[in-house]
Amino acid sequence: MIEALEAGEQPSLARFGGLDAMLQASAELAASPMMPEFLRMALDCLKEEDKSKVQGLAEFTCRCLEGSRDGFGWTEAVDLLDTARPLPVWVEERCFSRFLVLAADRSAESIARASALDGALRWAAEDRKRQLRLLLTLLDVAADDDPGFLARAAKIMGVTYSHWGESELLSRLRTLTELSGVSDEAAFELGMAKLGDGLSAENQQTATSSFEAAGYWFDRAAHAREQRPDAQAYARCLEMLIAFSRGEGLDRLEHVASALLVDAFQLHAWHARPDSPSWLGARHAEATSWALMALSLKTLAGHLDALSWWEPAVVIEQHLLAAYAAGRSILKRGRASGVEVLVRPRIEGSLVQRDWQAHLLKTWLARHTENEWREEAEALSAKVDTLVSERRRGHPHEAAAARPTVAALLDQAQIPPDAKVLAMAVIADAQALHVANMAAAEEAIIQSCVEVAWSLSDYRENERGRMLFNAVLAWTIRFVASRLDLTQGDVPGLSYLFERDDGSLPHENELQADYHRLMLSNVLGTEIEVSNIGGGRADLRFAFGPERLVVEVKRESDDCSFERLERFYAAQTTDYQNVSVRFGFLLVLDQTEIRRSGTPHISTLVRPVLVVRNGETEPRCIVIVNVPGRRLRPSDLTREARRRGRN
Repeated sequence: MIEALEAGEQPSLARFGGLDAMLQASAELAASPMMPEFLRMALDCLKEEDKSKVQGLAEFTCRCLEGSRDGFGWTEAVDLLDTARPLPVWVEERCFSRFLVLAADRSAESIARASALDGALRWAAEDRKRQLRLLLTLLDVAADDDPGFLARAAKIMGVTYSHWGESELLSRLRTLTELSGVSDEAAFELGMAKLGDGLSAENQQTATSSFEAAGYWFDRAAHAREQRPDAQAYARCLEMLIAFSRGEGLDRLEHVASALLVDAFQLHAWHARPDSPSWLGARHAEATSWALMALSLKTLAGHLDALSWWEPAVVIEQHLLAAYAAGRSILKRGRASGVEVLVRPRIEGSLVQRDWQAHLLKTWLARHTENEWREEAEALSAKVDTLVSERRRGHPHEAAAARPTVAALLDQAQIPPDAKVLAMAVIADAQALHVANMAAAEEAIIQSCVEVAWSLSDYRENERGRMLFNAVLAWTIRFVASRLDLTQGDVPGLSYLFERDDGSLPHENELQADYHRLMLSNVLGTEIEVSNIGGGRADLRFAFGPERLVVEVKRESDDCSFERLERFYAAQTTDYQNVSVRFGFLLVLDQTEIRRSGTPHISTLVRPVLVVRNGETEPRCIVIVNVPGRRLRPSDLTREARRRGRN
């Protein structure tokens, strides 16, 4: 075979003694590194030879697969077989069975097993019975398998989920995100799964939640491996999409675009592994389309904010309508998607606020009766007319505001229309100031808590529940940080945090009252000592619409370790989560010892934990917050240090 190939000849059956001789030597040929070339020859002959040889050639094809365990040989063989289809039914069934057997064989090379999974995926595309057999094989993949195989299996799981929507595959992928050498691939596929959910979304809340979740997993993938430009590019694209939908300024979008250009260049230069499946190229093309869409949104934002358009037709055709129908025009989807759900309100809002833009669109429509985007242009113009009419009747629409979430809440409030604009600016300034003054340690704690909360559907899919948790989390961390900074002399009401002269220990009611004062001034809807929550009394309850979140307040003088607090108080804290979102906080006044060596750092005082109760599969989340008590004043710490030095 090598001689024939080197001589540039077309291998033939006769050169190797005929079909019978090849069948007799099939075991040796299958185990040879040249197996793909013998398989190629057999498949070519299968198309050309008379029917008398079909049975023998098909048998040789099956034996090539059944006798080979070489990784790169299998990679090529899967492509050859896929190109040669359709094959006789019995051959396809035998090959498919071999795919699954080899994939499950932990003694085989990981590349060969991964290629077998790839083959099974391709051959199961239109056969439900094969799909179920492949799903069973994927769900049987063990976490202690070879990391190289698991990484490829994770990719197959992700592609399989995108086709058939088997939710159990997502649970398997979440497990794989915790494994070294596998986490980046598993996280990337979870990102692709949530990306698909976002594209299928029909409302802003679902689209935003899904795309944010996708961005989170793409970020996880990018940080889990040194070179992951595809994950980085997708994360930037989603960052751009969400920033555009929220009405963020051009400076912010240009910052994201600059980073995306670097990611896109790296993606273009990035070469996949030689054993990667051939369909991976389609995924890279899809990532490129997303990058083009994101960069188009940045360009469009500049035009929407401009005082005029130098070439209106160019802006309308290449940017405005392209973004308004981004799913079809850029992402090449056959219908509107969750991208349009997020993009269109800002475009519509701009045309409502700047009537000259709406006028230019109508002028373009009058002059372009046969343009391929005329249908979208007419829909946009009609939508703008409707919004303008609503605005004149005194019913502002979310699309007319630059910040949809804040605007939607203000629309529900009994505030005069002119005051709403000022209120939105004040709220934005307050939020910006709060974030700017937040210490890095506080940000790290919030990030760690949110990463745990992401595992709950109540956080990913319930917008009100997520906003409520985020608000309570942010202000609770601010409460702890402020109490660590202040002294008894600064605020007399903080005496419960310091060691008393008589050695008595303050009651947790003092912590509860202090916490309540701060939260009441920052989180509207704060209630104290509410009855009939989980069959008892909740220390503090926070509300956002129908959703409720409870903070349980305790004191502990024996052992304030997170493990003991979880063991002793988790059941009570989670019992307040039986109806609303499955989040809760446990605020504990630590009175276990006099703080002779000073106060602990805030990074050691907060821990999020997941609790799975008997009979349930969805976990509940508790954020345990340790508030150090029995502290000494700075001057007392100095005297204590001198005393220890003398001893």
